[in-house]
Amino acid sequence: MSDEHSQALRSVIREKIAAHRLLPEPPRSVLTRAGRWQPCDGCGAPITPEERESEAEMASGQALRLHAACFVIWQDEAARHVAALIRAKVVDGTLPVPAAPPGKLWVGNGSGLPCDGCGQPITVAQIEYEPDLPGHSPALRFHQKCLELWQQQRTEYRGMGGASDVASIVHVRDDWAQPAPSR
Repeated sequence: MSDEHSQALRSVIREKIAAHRLLPEPPRSVLTRAGRWQPCDGCGAPITPEERESEAEMASGQALRLHAACFVIWQDEAARHVAALIRAKVVDGTLPVPAAPPGKLWVGNGSGLPCDGCGQPITVAQIEYEPDLPGHSPALRFHQKCLELWQQQRTEYRGMGGASDVASIVHVRDDWAQPAPSR
């Protein structure tokens, strides 16, 4: 694949992520096999039997079919999209930037509510992370990767540099099986 073609493909996939036609979340599972002439959700071209098809099952139940190259680009662009989204929320104040890391981190099954980082629902098949931030209400909810990105952005924004500091104590909520109160 030429560099020019690769950049054009990257641009198409980036636009589909921004338009929510490709989800910026990691897949729950990926099946690879010979193509079956299905259209690629990345580039739109059919995936021929001579090519590898990656079928990504998402937490939402949606399945994406992508050429192997489109799959790699989608993963890279999705990560960049989420990092930029979280960075923008930190800069504009939508996400708080406390000086110290949370003292506690509540962890449990997803509640179905949106992640404060990426905006996608945190499904019951996913783990939900809720940092304990005294004086901040309502509670923040994150996917694992979004929590890591928020910690990184918080650290960079505060000018601390170095490795991301993670909450020192992780707690599993006993009542997490119950739906969380809506905000």
